[in-house]
Amino acid sequence: MALPAAGQEKSVRAEVQCADLAKDKSRLLLALEEYLGATEGAKRFDWLYLENPYGWAKAWMLVPEGSREVLGVAAIFPRLLLKAGKNTVGYVFGDFCLKPSWRSLGPGIQLQKACMLSASSGEALSYDMPSAGMLAIYKRIRQGIATEMVRYARPLRMNRKVSERLPFLPAAEAISSVGNELLRWKDILAEKRSNWAVSTMDGPFGKEFDELNEGLVEDAEVRVARSSAYLNWRFRGHPYRRPVVLVAKNGAKLGGFLILDQEQGQMSIIDVQSATDRSAIPALLEAATKLARRAGSESLSFSLLKNDSLTVLLREIGFRPRESRPVVLFGTSVENAWRLFDGDRES
Repeated sequence: MALPAAGQEKSVRAEVQCADLAKDKSRLLLALEEYLGATEGAKRFDWLYLENPYGWAKAWMLVPEGSREVLGVAAIFPRLLLKAGKNTVGYVFGDFCLKPSWRSLGPGIQLQKACMLSASSGEALSYDMPSAGMLAIYKRIRQGIATEMVRYARPLRMNRKVSERLPFLPAAEAISSVGNELLRWKDILAEKRSNWAVSTMDGPFGKEFDELNEGLVEDAEVRVARSSAYLNWRFRGHPYRRPVVLVAKNGAKLGGFLILDQEQGQMSIIDVQSATDRSAIPALLEAATKLARRAGSESLSFSLLKNDSLTVLLREIGFRPRESRPVVLFGTSVENAWRLFDGDRES
C-alpha cells in the first residue's frame, strides 16, 4: 500500500506494512519510544502486545520504499467484549504515532485504514479513545460513531486552588484547613448506610471475579468482559502501574470491585464493576473517596461516557463534570449502548 510522502519528505514514497511482532520488535520499539514517548520499552511491549490473555496484538508500520526506517505505527489489541450478555471478540485501537515530518492526514489515514480493515473483519466491535489529531483522521474517513468521555471530579482538598488565589502562605494554609474539613464533613453527612464491607485486596483476582463477570446483566449493551485472567493481566501484571483494588463483600459474597490509580499525586477511578443490583457501587465510591483524601489528593476523578447511567449516581454524591475527550465506537449504531472507563484505554 504505497502513498506519497507528506511534510518535509515530499520526494519519498512510503508503504504500510503488516508488522511481524517478533522480527520487527526492535524497529517497533524504537518508533514507539521516539514518536509516542512509550516508557518501559520491551517490558511494556511484551505485556501489551504478546501477553494479552485474548491474543497477540496486530500492528502496522509506515515504511519508506527501500528503507527499514519506521515512520509510523498503529495497532489493535484484542478484547473479549460482552454484547447483550454474549461474548464476542473485539478490539481497542492504540499506539498510533507518526514521525513529526509525516504528521499529515494522508499518511495517517492510510495507516489507520489498515487497522480498521483488520478490526472490522467479521463486523467485530471496536473502539478508540483518540487524541484530537487522531479524531481528525476519523472525521476525514467518516468512520465510527464519535462521542465523548467526560471526567467527573469530587473535590477533596482546597489547598491548590486557595494558594493560587492567595499567595500569602499562612493565610492560605489556614483557609485551606477549614475548607478541607468542611469538605470532609460534607462527604460524611452524605454517606449512606450499606451492608457492604469494603477493603483493599492485594492478591490476584480469583474465580469469584469470573462468577461476578458471568452473572452480570447490565443496562449497557456492550462492555469489556472482566474475567480473572483479564484483570490479573490488566491490573496485576502491568509493567509500571500499581493500582489499588477495592472489593465490596457481604460475608463471603463479592458484590463488586473498584480500581484506583494515582498519577502525579491525583487519584482516579479507572474501573468499577458490581453485581446487577449495583448496591455495592456507592459503598465502593465512598471508600475510594476516603482513601484518596488520606493520600492527599486534591480530588477524586472518574471518567465515563457522557450518556452512561452511572453519571446520575456520581452527581448525587458530589462528582461534577469537568473536561471531556473524544471516543470513537465501531460495530454498533447505538452510542449509549457502551460502557467504557479509563482502564479500557490503550494509549
